[in-house]
Amino acid sequence: MQNNLKCKRAFTLFEILAVLALVALLSVLTLVDFSFLDKVESRPANKQLTSLIKRAQAEAISTSTEVAIFYDKALDTLFLKDYKTSKDIFKLPLSKDDIQRTAVNRNITFKPVYPESINTYVSDINRVEFLRSLRFYPDGTSVRALILIEEFGKTETYYLDSFASVPVEQNAK
Repeated sequence: MQNNLKCKRAFTLFEILAVLALVALLSVLTLVDFSFLDKVESRPANKQLTSLIKRAQAEAISTSTEVAIFYDKALDTLFLKDYKTSKDIFKLPLSKDDIQRTAVNRNITFKPVYPESINTYVSDINRVEFLRSLRFYPDGTSVRALILIEEFGKTETYYLDSFASVPVEQNAK
C-alpha cells in the first residue's frame, strides 16, 4: 500500500498561478506606452520656472545660504546656483534638443519691482533695467521681480512678491 502513496514530483497550483501572474505582468509592461514620460519634460516654461522657484526657496532655507535662479538663453536652461560661490545646485533644461530650442526661440528676463511702484506692474515692464537672476534668501524671502517669458511670439508676465511661494500671472501686455 505504501508503494501507491509515493510522491510524484509536480508543480502545485500556487506555483502555476504565480508563474502565470508573472507572465501577465511582463506582457502588460511590454505593451504599455511610456510616452507620457516625455510630457513631464515638455511642460511649459512657466510651470517649470514655478517648480524651480519652490525648489530655490526650499534650498535657501534648508542650507541657510542665498541661492539664485539664472537663465542661459543659448542653452535654454534655468540654473539654480549658490549665489556667493556660483556653484551649480540644479540645472533645468527647458528644451530637449537643439531643434526644439530653435523652434521655441524662448527668452526669460527678470526685471526689478521698486517699492514705489508695487501696484503699477505695467510701469515696471517698460523700464530698461534687468536683473541677472532671481535671488532667494535663507529667511524664505526673495527679490521682488517681474518675470517675462517670451516664447512662440507671445509674452507672459509674472510678478514674484518677496514673500510669495509662486509667481502670479499678470494681464499686462
